[in-house]
Amino acid sequence: MKKNILAVLLTAGSLVSLNALASDGTVQFQGSITDGSCTVDVQNSGASAGTVVLGNVPKSQFTGVGSTAGGADGLASIDISLSGCPTTKTAAYVAFDGEYYNGNNDYLKLADYGDTGVATGVAIKLLDGNGTHMKLGVKSAPITLTNGSANVDFKANYVQVEKDVKEGTANATATLLVTY
Repeated sequence: MKKNILAVLLTAGSLVSLNALASDGTVQFQGSITDGSCTVDVQNSGASAGTVVLGNVPKSQFTGVGSTAGGADGLASIDISLSGCPTTKTAAYVAFDGEYYNGNNDYLKLADYGDTGVATGVAIKLLDGNGTHMKLGVKSAPITLTNGSANVDFKANYVQVEKDVKEGTANATATLLVTY
């Protein structure tokens, strides 16, 4: 009987020691508890993605570096609707980001997609509702939230960034980030 008890104790002890030797790493858990997020509607599309039409612009409309064209009256509207934002927040901020033209966050680089090749010498310029130039990756002025909602209008146009403009497709994609 003593041998059986000793055998059980030795077996149990070896299992404990195996478990003690099985420490091969560490796992950290990270996260946060948030107040929620807004629902974003772009261009009244009912979705968080939308299309802004800058139109077909003759290259003759560009008169030199810094000149702009595109959209109705030279500006295309970017309508953003925020809803369902936390009612504990009184303001939101919007930032656009994407591929920078020549590594500079002043302008959005035209993308390499389309049938006719990409236009050169132009990029896309973003502006807030007051017409102030918005750099990529930089948050907007505060947008007042009323009961967790807001409608805001940004603008976009093409801007000449090089001496010569060559025709082609002039498309780009920007990411929209909303913060509080």
